[in-house]
This record gives sequence, C-alpha cells and structure tokens, in this order.
Amino acid sequence: MRSWDAEGCSSSADLDAARDVCRSLDIVLHTVDLSKEYWLRVFEPLLAEYVQGRTPNPDIECNSLIKFDCLCAHIDHKVKLSGANWWLATGHYARTARLRRSSLLLRPADANKDQTFFLARIPQHALQRSLFPLAHLTKHHVRRLARLLNLPNADRKDSQGLCFVSPAHSRFANFLHEYIPNNPGDIITTDGQKIGTHNGIWHGTIGEKSHCYVTNHRWFIVAKDPVNNTIIVGKGWDNPLLLARRIFAAHWKFVDEIPRPPGTRIPNLHVQIRHREHAGYANVLILQDGKAVVELESRIRAAAPGQTVVVWDDDMCIASGIIESAY
Repeated sequence: MRSWDAEGCSSSADLDAARDVCRSLDIVLHTVDLSKEYWLRVFEPLLAEYVQGRTPNPDIECNSLIKFDCLCAHIDHKVKLSGANWWLATGHYARTARLRRSSLLLRPADANKDQTFFLARIPQHALQRSLFPLAHLTKHHVRRLARLLNLPNADRKDSQGLCFVSPAHSRFANFLHEYIPNNPGDIITTDGQKIGTHNGIWHGTIGEKSHCYVTNHRWFIVAKDPVNNTIIVGKGWDNPLLLARRIFAAHWKFVDEIPRPPGTRIPNLHVQIRHREHAGYANVLILQDGKAVVELESRIRAAAPGQTVVVWDDDMCIASGIIESAY
C-alpha cells in the first residue's frame, strides 16, 4: 500500500523490500496506490488542524481512515469479484479476541512495541477481519525467525517517524512550512507581556520549551490563541497551566462501536495521550453528542487540543477521543 507520493519518502525502499521478501517466499505481490485518499482524508485535514494551533496525530488517522478503511474496501472489492473470503494480516504489535459479535483490541506480548494506541480508532468491521500474527512475539523473536528463514529484510531498520517527512527535514515545522505560509504573530507571557515573535502558531507544541530567553527563565508553551495568532508561554516545565486533572474530548469512539448512554461512568481506566507515555488512571463520564470527560486520578502534563486520548481496561483498549480542552 502506498499512501504518500512525494520525493524523500520511504515508499520506494519499502516496495523494494516487499518485492525481495515475496520473491524469497515465492508469493505474489499486489500493490495499491492510496496516496490520493491519504492526501484528501488525512493530510489536508492535518494541515487545517495545525493552522488552528491544534496537535493532530496523523498515524492514528492513517490507520483508521486509510489502512483499515480504504485498503479494506479495496481488498473487499477485489475479493468479491472472485467470490472468496479474506483477512487482513499486518505487522502491528497488537492482539484481538472475540466477544459475542465484537472484536476486542488487546495489548501484545511485547509491551515495548505495543501499537494499540495507534489502532484505537480503526473501524470495528475492519478489526473483525484483521489478523496480528506478531501478537505473542517480541521484536527480538521476530528478527530471529526472519534470520532463520533467510528473509532479506531480517536486519532492516524499524520504520520510525511520519511517512511523509523525509530525513532532509531536521524539524517537523520545516516540513509544514512547505505547505503552510508564514503567519507571523506574537509570543506573550501569561500576564500579557510580549517577549518574542513566531512565524506561525504551528511552530511548537503545547508543553514544548520556547526559544524565547527572558530574565534567565525557562519558558514553555502553555496555550495557543488562533483568533489573535499568539503563542502563550509560562515559566517552568511544571507550570500549573500545563497540568490538568480533566480532559474534555469530542468524537468519542468505543472500539466495539456500541454506544453508551449519556451519564454512563466507566471507572479505573488506564489513560494515554502519547505513545509509550503512561498517564495513570481515570474515570470516564460519557456525555451527549459523542463527547466525554476523562477525570484523572493525578495530573497529566501538556494535554493539547487535537491530540488523541486513549483508555484501556487492563490490557483491553476500550475507547478514544479527540482532546478539545484540558483543565
């Protein structure tokens, strides 16, 4: 599957590696170009989010809208022509299990490679047709098996970073600059003092250290104001404005896609807003119109609008939403 068509991305090298493996195993390789769908459904909305000062997660959107939606639709169309059935097996580190009519999404054996955070929003119909053969294996075991089978990609480096950002871009903001024109504005402190300027509020994320140096203080981005095109900074890594006990989320989606009525409270769930960053435990209160409040037991730092908040019950991924605010 090709999702990005531009110079500098790794798709050509990935395709060559796939050809080598298929040749080694004597199986047929089929390819599909979904770069147009990716541009329209993931990349353009991503740019719009950054212009508004939000912090989206394109990896999660790619999984839910492209890999486990458009790709599944493509496979379904092709297979139906032959009258056969199909399953989608991927190299994601995750597990599935069946409970009545729903498929569950579970953490894998290799906690260090756990990718359920990125799979939390995939459609239930796709999850029911998904196979994760690496579920009970560690990365070390997978590489050892690949070497035993003499696979040509046994020692290939792990893929990291966004597929559309080439190594030539030292900073993500430099990449965005190719698609979003500069929009200079002020950097102000929490008490309204101007201490610098920026070229666009997408330069920097809430919680990051600011490049401004005034009176020897370390300044961190605590908020963004898209209406006035300003970035607000505060003193200290643990500035109170960066710490929150409640997260208000929209587009709340349960993995099983079974709606819960407003007022439902789900206790003692594990929370993450970033991959591999464990934020502790929380209760979730379901609101109307696909919204929810995540009430944390302890404060979480730098929960930014646009980020995805994901919750688990033990090792079972339950639901996720898009952060609107945190306080």
